[in-house]
Amino acid sequence: MMKMQSLSWAHPLVAEWFATKFGTPTEPQEQGWPHILAGRTTLISAPTGSGKTLAAFLACIDRLVRKALQGELRDRTEVLYISPLKALGNDIQKNLEIPLGEILQLAGERGLLMPQIRTAVRTGDTLMPERRAMLKYPPHILVTTPESLYILLTAEKSRAILRDVQTVIVLDPLQRARRRLGVLRHHRLKGTDTAWNRLGAGTDGDQDHHRAHADDDAEHGQAAA
Repeated sequence: MMKMQSLSWAHPLVAEWFATKFGTPTEPQEQGWPHILAGRTTLISAPTGSGKTLAAFLACIDRLVRKALQGELRDRTEVLYISPLKALGNDIQKNLEIPLGEILQLAGERGLLMPQIRTAVRTGDTLMPERRAMLKYPPHILVTTPESLYILLTAEKSRAILRDVQTVIVLDPLQRARRRLGVLRHHRLKGTDTAWNRLGAGTDGDQDHHRAHADDDAEHGQAAA
């Protein structure tokens, strides 16, 4: 039987989806959620397949689901996910498209009217019409790479869609992400005063390395990975 206290924070719709899909949370999820929900900079270092990325996403999805059901979901980007290009496809499908689609379907089955939570991917291959569409109708969750994030931050129009970001999720590898994310320390998204909740997911093989950098990033207000 699922430890319901682990998901007592979640909206009943989200909790039901998770229980049906997975049954019980993994240890990284159980230990990570209290820190994420408290708004702390959080590093989850665990083996591949342990659900660490979903731990970060589920808290964000829950927040957006609540806003959608309450009619408070605005056209703004609230979650920024940064991942190496080679990992994007699998991550988006497993941790975003499938959960959001199934939760939306579940809402309909329960007679709940829930607007769609939009996601978008911005990489070097993103076509210009798609880039313009992101500026006009910002996705609620934006997925990008460290390299594309650098470009987003240095262009005034694209940087504007990041002004309402509340949570940044960063996936391995750490080194390349840190080089690009270092820009955040200097730019601080000019014209924005948003305090970001920074979440990181890394494999436990480099646990000490990740922890040292996460401590440094938390001190300087930089996204941790």
